[in-house]
Amino acid sequence: MKKSIFIIQLGLLLILSSCFKDKANLPKVNTLPVSEVTWAYAIAGGEVIDDGGSTVTSRGICATTDENVIPTINDNIHCWNTTKGNGLGSFTDTINAKWFGMINRHTKTHTIRAYATNKAGTAYGEVLTFVPKGLPPSSGSIGVSIETVMATSVNVKYWIASTPPYLVDERGICYGTSSNPTNEGNHILVDWFSENYRTMLIENLTPSTTYYVRGYTKNESGIDYSPEVSFTTTEGEITDISGNKYQIKTIGTQIWITKNLETTKFNDGSDIPLIQDDLLWSSTSTSASCKYTDFGKLYNYYTVVDSRKLCPTGWHVPTDEDWKTLETFLGMSQSQADATGLRGTDEGGKLKYKGISIYDGWYFPNTGATNSSGFTALGAGYRSDNGAFNNDSKSANFWTSSEFDATSAWTRLLNYDNAQIIRLNIKKGYGFSVRCVKDQ
Repeated sequence: MKKSIFIIQLGLLLILSSCFKDKANLPKVNTLPVSEVTWAYAIAGGEVIDDGGSTVTSRGICATTDENVIPTINDNIHCWNTTKGNGLGSFTDTINAKWFGMINRHTKTHTIRAYATNKAGTAYGEVLTFVPKGLPPSSGSIGVSIETVMATSVNVKYWIASTPPYLVDERGICYGTSSNPTNEGNHILVDWFSENYRTMLIENLTPSTTYYVRGYTKNESGIDYSPEVSFTTTEGEITDISGNKYQIKTIGTQIWITKNLETTKFNDGSDIPLIQDDLLWSSTSTSASCKYTDFGKLYNYYTVVDSRKLCPTGWHVPTDEDWKTLETFLGMSQSQADATGLRGTDEGGKLKYKGISIYDGWYFPNTGATNSSGFTALGAGYRSDNGAFNNDSKSANFWTSSEFDATSAWTRLLNYDNAQIIRLNIKKGYGFSVRCVKDQ
């Protein structure tokens, strides 16, 4: 009997011993300090120092950018998890840009902790935090270019490439009268834009003043600037009866407008007939205008000498002598100025805008173009008295107000393939560009 009781007790002891032996505790794991923190990744890790009596089958890092959440492997809404091996010992893993939640701002504080799992469950290490370093604001490229320059304002094109907009906290254009302007001085902000560029208007500038311009991008890592460009504001501007604005430029003793006239009205407010039809144009012997290129209107000679006046008050269509004054200032001799046909050497080049494509106003090669005078002649072409349009981007053709005879008047022509100025008498029914010169 005693022997039987002993055997039963021994069996129970063995059973109990087996149960205690199979029971596992949670493992113990430490969270290692984060290293190599950049804008794109960070190295995190942990160390399993005790398996709790059961093999660690999974270990890794869990993380969140939600400041109200302690990361766990069971929260798939607010947290991210990595799995890095099993068993005892240390491990590391890379938390990449995907984890940084770029769309939700890569500079948020990240909360992490290591974890280890065995059959008893999952244990966690210490909670640590880190903040990814910001991407340099111009990891791509930024730049600015000058477009329309006026007396007190300028249009500046700002462009940015390669840098995602969410990596930039501020973008803008800084400007000033000294080289290398910064955003601590005069600047305007550029809103986020989906295109590659945006054109911004800078106002309240001083006439006849040179300005320097740089684009910039800024984030928590610092500020980057584009290469510098410069421009000089014009002397002033005038407005015609139709509301069109013209910049003005002193050339020698004269003051000229620097683009072709485009008014649709005479100075008394009456309309200038617009005739696009070829037959109607060819049969017209009264004032008329037409549209050919984007470089101002073309007018027949009858419009030029109409008593209702074409140029704004205080200005007039230049005479043949006005043009000779300009030409001799540019370097032409008086005998050359008095001649007809091709005259001078490079005086035409000094009047032509320095462009070499039809989009810039001149056909290639735009020989000798320097625009050193600031006159900014563009290849607006002309219209024949039969109604045909000709020479888009190949010639600039200007009326004078001086009559040659009953059917023709003096003109000036600039061509894309030479640097001289042509003086010819042309039939009054042609359509030419008009510049205005200030009364003296």
